[in-house]
Amino acid sequence: MKSYIAKNIVNILLYISLAFFVWYLYSLDYFILSELKINYYYLSLSLFLMFFGFFLTAVSWWFILKQHGIEIGIKKSIISHGLYVFTKYIPGKVWVILGRAGAVSKYSGVSINELGVISLKEQFVYVIWGLIFGLVPVIVIFGFGLYAVIVVLTITGLLLLFFSKPIHRLGILILSKLFRKPIDIPYINLKTATKVSGFIILYWLSWSVGFYFLLFSVFEDAPILSAFSFPLGVSFGVLVLFLPGGIGVRESIITGFLVSIGVTLEMAITISVLQRLWFICGEVFIFVLSLVLRSFKGSSPQ
Repeated sequence: MKSYIAKNIVNILLYISLAFFVWYLYSLDYFILSELKINYYYLSLSLFLMFFGFFLTAVSWWFILKQHGIEIGIKKSIISHGLYVFTKYIPGKVWVILGRAGAVSKYSGVSINELGVISLKEQFVYVIWGLIFGLVPVIVIFGFGLYAVIVVLTITGLLLLFFSKPIHRLGILILSKLFRKPIDIPYINLKTATKVSGFIILYWLSWSVGFYFLLFSVFEDAPILSAFSFPLGVSFGVLVLFLPGGIGVRESIITGFLVSIGVTLEMAITISVLQRLWFICGEVFIFVLSLVLRSFKGSSPQ
C-alpha cells in the first residue's frame, strides 16, 4: 500500500487538489456579486493580463530549474506547474511545492526533495517581491506607521533568513528548537534570485495592472495605488502556511486597504470576492493549458 501511494503521489495530489478546489468554489458567497455593474471592456483587459501573468509563472519555474541545471523545456514546465495549481487549496502550502516537484521528477529523474527545495526558493523570491510591490503604497497611504513597519520587518526578515548565511544558520537553529524538530530552510543564492526576479517582477506587474483594471471595471474612482493591495494580500496569504490558498488573509488585507483609501466597506467586500473569482479564472486557464499540452504525444510523464 505504501509503495503504491509513493509511486502515485503526484496523481493522488492532483485528485485531492481538485476536490478541495470544488469545495472552495462551493463555499464562496456569489450573492454579493448579483447586483454588480461591470464594464466588460476593462474586465477583458484584466483577464488578459492575469492570464499572461500565469503564463509567466510557468516560465519563471522553467527558468529557475534551468539555473539549477535541470532542462525540461517550457512546455513541460507549464504542464508540471499548471497541472497542480489547485494543490494550494489543500491545507498546507507544502502540497503546491510537492505537486510540481513530483511532476518534474518524473520528467527529469531528479529527486523530489531536490526539486522541492528549488520550488520553495522560487516561492519565497515571489513572496519577497510581492511584499516590496505593496510597501510603497502602504507608506504613501498609512505613513511610516505600524502597517509599514510590519511589511518592512517581514521583508527584512525574509531577506536576512534566505540570503545571509549566518542569519540563515541561526534561523534554522532557533526554529528547530522552537518546533522541537529539525527544520530545513533552503539558502538562496543571490545570483540565482536576481536572475529569476526578472520574470517574477513581470508577472507581479501584469497581475497588479490587471487587478487595477478589474477594480476599474466595477469602481471607476479606484485610485491607482489600490492595485498594489493585491500583491500585498497574496504575499501575506502565501506566508500563512496552514490555510487553504491563504483564504481569508488575502481578502482581509485587500478589503482593509480599499476601505482605507475611501472605498465603502460594502464595495470593498464585493471587490475582494470578485478578485478571488478573477484569480481562479487564471488558475483554471493555466490548468487547462497544461491539460492541452499534456494531451500531445510525449508530454505526459509515465
